[in-house]
Amino acid sequence: MDNPFLIENCMRKKPVTIRPEAKLSEAIQLIMDHKITGLTVTDEQGYVKGIISELDCLKGMLSNVYNDGQNSPDTVADHMCTEVLSCSPDEDIVKVGQSMLAERHRRRPVVKDGKLVGQISRRDVLRAVKQFNDHGAPKA
Repeated sequence: MDNPFLIENCMRKKPVTIRPEAKLSEAIQLIMDHKITGLTVTDEQGYVKGIISELDCLKGMLSNVYNDGQNSPDTVADHMCTEVLSCSPDEDIVKVGQSMLAERHRRRPVVKDGKLVGQISRRDVLRAVKQFNDHGAPKA
């Protein structure tokens, strides 16, 4: 049986993404439409370039208001975090979850051969651990 604690068994396989050259307003709309807290930023080939969170978007929008829109239109690249910790599909979800707690991350891109293949969130980790606690380890 598949190991339920591998990232690949718990990750979101088609995360919402955005390109670095997209407008900040597009990122905000995607975040609101999908009721998520952030987006993975990828290039045309699917390589991870950064992460943009709702907090990054809020900072950018408030900065524009404060500066009377002089910085507008901002792009995602202007506000995204480029120092991204990622994980691979074959990593243990408990270890990744512990790392996410230590780093205070809400989400982590899942990368294979350098390309985005999914995303794991704190909610995904919580769901996997809850299922284990509710049902115990799967029978081999």
